[in-house]
Amino acid sequence: MSNLYYATKQKAIVPLVDGVNESFNVDGSGTPVNFDYTPGATEIFEVTRVVLIMFTSGNIARPERFMSLNTPLTNGIEFSYSQDAATDTLLDVKTNFDLIRFLDATYALSIGNDDACRASIELNQEIILDGTKGDFFRLKVQDDLSTLGLCGCTLQGRKSEA
Repeated sequence: MSNLYYATKQKAIVPLVDGVNESFNVDGSGTPVNFDYTPGATEIFEVTRVVLIMFTSGNIARPERFMSLNTPLTNGIEFSYSQDAATDTLLDVKTNFDLIRFLDATYALSIGNDDACRASIELNQEIILDGTKGDFFRLKVQDDLSTLGLCGCTLQGRKSEA
């Protein structure tokens, strides 16, 4: 990479989408639903943090459940990324305990029956997604999350031209 690459990095926050929607409160139990971010064809994105935001109604304080669902997820929410056509799994979340255990910062707020949760993981080493190679980051919903409120995932990092 040239010195120009290092001189033109811009901080960025990008959402994961399923083609149109950012909220992953979908039913992925029959067919998993992928929420992806792929840099533009001439861009490089260095992922430094993954952030989850979830709103729901019900008690999210139970570690064996996932958010306000009464049970853990059967298959989980899988976070993965692809570099040079090789895919690696970053983590798989099935319970609230997983959110606390895997992620470095978790914040929950309850007001009446409404709950909000923000969970994030700061990566020890950046995940570099190269748009010229078709690299991507993916959140795969493999269970029915359709009864949850708004749920989204963003990537924080630095974007530049390849």
